Amino acid sequence: MGRNIRKVRQDHPEVITKSTDDDTTVMFMGEPEKIRAARADFCGLLAIPVATSARERVTNLTGTATKNTKSGQVTTEKNNDVICPICLSVPTNPRSPPCKARGCKAVFCKKCLDKAMKTTPFCPVCSTVVGKLMGNQPEGSMKVSYYRQRNLAGYKRTGTIIIDYAFRDGIQGSEHPNPGKPYTGTTRKAYLPYNADGIKVLRLLKQAFEQKLTFTIGTSSTSGYSDTVTWNDIHHKTNTHGGLSMHGYPDPGYLKRVTEELAAKGIK
Repeated sequence: MGRNIRKVRQDHPEVITKSTDDDTTVMFMGEPEKIRAARADFCGLLAIPVATSARERVTNLTGTATKNTKSGQVTTEKNNDVICPICLSVPTNPRSPPCKARGCKAVFCKKCLDKAMKTTPFCPVCSTVVGKLMGNQPEGSMKVSYYRQRNLAGYKRTGTIIIDYAFRDGIQGSEHPNPGKPYTGTTRKAYLPYNADGIKVLRLLKQAFEQKLTFTIGTSSTSGYSDTVTWNDIHHKTNTHGGLSMHGYPDPGYLKRVTEELAAKGIK
């Protein structure tokens, strides 16, 4: 199974893949949509079926279950008992995740929920981030400098925040696509307006970096090189001008978009 896991890590570097010591269980960590894609590919390599939803998983086993697609609650048709979407039984010491406040009515066994939260910080039913998402970014640095006399295209008299990221060459760990194999480091520079909104986004980007979410190891979309440090789906402005086509400014909607990207990872 190890070869299949390495294949999935290579094809889905944005998803953290771990297996238990006895190789009987594989855990996927990351954004829900990317987890589903990685899980589907992994099941394909093993030639086993993959359930597409909690309802399908329950129906295959009991033949008498329904899932409320709006609330996420799974019940049995026989006596309308709420069942745990993970172990598919009536919850023992029932618990609801924090997303209950947002309308999710899923109920889990305490043991099942605790185990799930150790694996991935997403609610297993509604996919809301309910924990602290950690990535597989290698060791690196993030340095910030401020230039009051330098303005970005589209911003007047605000100044500029410059972020410098740096990663040295290293050896991939067990959480990376090719453990034990060397990877190539990189340096990247990004820009934000030096105003209230830019400072807010900077705070969020610092948190993302601390949670190892900003970069990953994979194949560069620009150079085509593999086993290198690359961006990990948090968009940055790498030019002070040139607009969208040059990953630069002006772009009036950028700060709002990147704030939403970070919020989807639980960073607010």
